[in-house]
Amino acid sequence: WRTHCLICCMTPNPTLVMAPLVIAFFGALPKLPAGFFTWPRLLEGMLVLGGLLVFLWHVLVRGGGINSPKATALVFVLWAGVRFGLRGGTLVVFLLALWVAFLTNHYLRGLSVADVASGQYVLTLQVFVAMAALLGLVPAIVWEKRDRAMAKLGESEEKFSKAFRT
Repeated sequence: WRTHCLICCMTPNPTLVMAPLVIAFFGALPKLPAGFFTWPRLLEGMLVLGGLLVFLWHVLVRGGGINSPKATALVFVLWAGVRFGLRGGTLVVFLLALWVAFLTNHYLRGLSVADVASGQYVLTLQVFVAMAALLGLVPAIVWEKRDRAMAKLGESEEKFSKAFRT
């Protein structure tokens, strides 16, 4: 219950994790491009997700816990956002939020009894999830907007060239 409460009720989560996930998967995005689910791409996705999960487990369970440096994990989030677009970025950020909240609540490494009782570690968790969401989603959004603008530019160029050829 505590993990669920942290996932759904944390301040940045509804706006930075849940809303983009719902919009990306149920919004008006175009269909997936042909060749999206190829074996190399699937293996790369598994590598990104597996690397993120293993790294965070190592830091939060075997390492110093929630107060240890976790910035290296953001490389996997950035990789997913740039390589797999908005859907991949939102999915990885969502899974990161679930995994970090679960590991933090179940292992409580690096936290004193007073920290656990007061819940002060939640702020560290919120900041990390918000930073991961921004790092994973902003490049994916910019990349998607760029692709749409380039497609419109190509259509406009095609119309312009047809108009002056005849």
